[in-house]
Amino acid sequence: MKLKELTRFIRNKFQFYIVFTCMKELLRTCISILIPILLSKIILKATSGNVNEVLFFAIIILSIELVELIIFCISDIQLQKNLSKNKHVCKLEFYKFFFDRPLHALFSLEVGKTKEKLNDDFETITKKYTSTYPKTITSLLSAIAYFLYLVSLSPWIALIFFAISLLQVIPPIMIRKYLQVNYDDCRDIEAELTNFVVGGYRAFLLIKLYKLDNWWKKKLAVLHKKYSKIGRKSIYTGTAESVLNDMINSILTYVTYGIIGMLVLNGVVMLDVGIQAIAVSGSVFGLVKTIFEVIRDVAVSRAAEIRLSDSSLSTESTEGHIRTGDINVSDLTFSYDENVLISNLSLSMNHPKISVMKGSNGSGKTTLLYLIAGVLKSNTGEVSIDGISSSSLSSSNYPRDLFFLPQEDAVFNFTAIELFGMMLPDRNDEVLEQAKRFGLNEDLLHGSKISELSGGERKKVFLTIAFVIDPVLMILDEPTNSLDVEGKAQLKELLRQRDKRTLLVTHDGFMDDIAGQTYVINKGANDENI
Repeated sequence: MKLKELTRFIRNKFQFYIVFTCMKELLRTCISILIPILLSKIILKATSGNVNEVLFFAIIILSIELVELIIFCISDIQLQKNLSKNKHVCKLEFYKFFFDRPLHALFSLEVGKTKEKLNDDFETITKKYTSTYPKTITSLLSAIAYFLYLVSLSPWIALIFFAISLLQVIPPIMIRKYLQVNYDDCRDIEAELTNFVVGGYRAFLLIKLYKLDNWWKKKLAVLHKKYSKIGRKSIYTGTAESVLNDMINSILTYVTYGIIGMLVLNGVVMLDVGIQAIAVSGSVFGLVKTIFEVIRDVAVSRAAEIRLSDSSLSTESTEGHIRTGDINVSDLTFSYDENVLISNLSLSMNHPKISVMKGSNGSGKTTLLYLIAGVLKSNTGEVSIDGISSSSLSSSNYPRDLFFLPQEDAVFNFTAIELFGMMLPDRNDEVLEQAKRFGLNEDLLHGSKISELSGGERKKVFLTIAFVIDPVLMILDEPTNSLDVEGKAQLKELLRQRDKRTLLVTHDGFMDDIAGQTYVINKGANDENI
């Protein structure tokens, strides 16, 4: 899914909310115009001493206000229900937008930036459709309605109101640039803080053991100081906008009263017209102000959309299934932080059953495996499986076409049996039988969370899934790590029986006699092809 498709989906979900909100606000505008008309009649009747008609119009006003209160209370409840429901649906679609990215795009996401995108940027984009759009439509239509009403009262008043209301364009125009910059800066520093705190949480034990706590606290203080500096800029921007708005509101209020008073005194307009004009002046200026504030809201929404459309999220996936699992690597180079891990590597892995990759620590074999599986993206060169670029494999390829088991097994806070149910819902008997072959009993599968299992038990859980799925291409990184003797023997037997392609990285000579093809990787180069 592209960002345009996501925003179109969100817009469609909130169409009813936008239309209904606009209708409600336009009704409010009609009432706001009607009330001053009735109010002017009350004042005129009161000055002439007609008590009965004063009471009559007062009752009408109270009745209108009561009906308005009831209608708006009911409609607001329904609108909030609709808003909450569709916001939840859009949030799920927003998550799908993230998970539809290729593996390497997901792998490169930082915790902090992902949090900011999933929370603040999502809220900013949805606000565009739940607030900015309705405000724009209703403000424009209501402003036109008020302008026509003022023209009917006096063209002079309409022209004067329109002219002096333009003063309200000054604050949003002046702060628009600063708001957009502050939005980006705040999101970035909050992401940096989140990454640092999460990293500390994961390494608190080591920080304490090696007496790095003072360094960690000083680094955190530096980040907070940077955050405070950016926060002060936001405060200054907001305060400046507030001061400008207050100053302009005061000017508008007193200038309006003075102008209307002069027009009445000079006989340009009648008293009742002046009363109505003063009564609606606040609403008119408020609407014009809202129209100008949309400039600011659009700038912030645009900043959020730009953040979501960055290069780490915009990579397109290629639809297509892996048929045989032929792996081709051509002129591959990969570096990380100026450290070249793989250089100009070319090889083909097309043995019909088992290919083994070996090499010393730091030789680049695990990096190569990540590149083949699509978890990393090469700097130059090409890595493909059945002609499909590894970097553009889609979610439809995992795990049925390609099953990748890294060295470090995922740690979930649910049981193995729950994981089996999610990944293999219709193959319960088969998966339980396979688990038993690895020595996993039902008490362990049902009673312990995956996070509570030993390393060997976790490895067996994921190997069970791999062999039940039986993908076209299975990629295993050091699968014998943490396995006991029985687990290794079972894995070796299952690999021997498997008639589809398997690529595994191992330093363990236990698998040598079943390997159909062996690659020895040294500093990212294929030294030997046995």
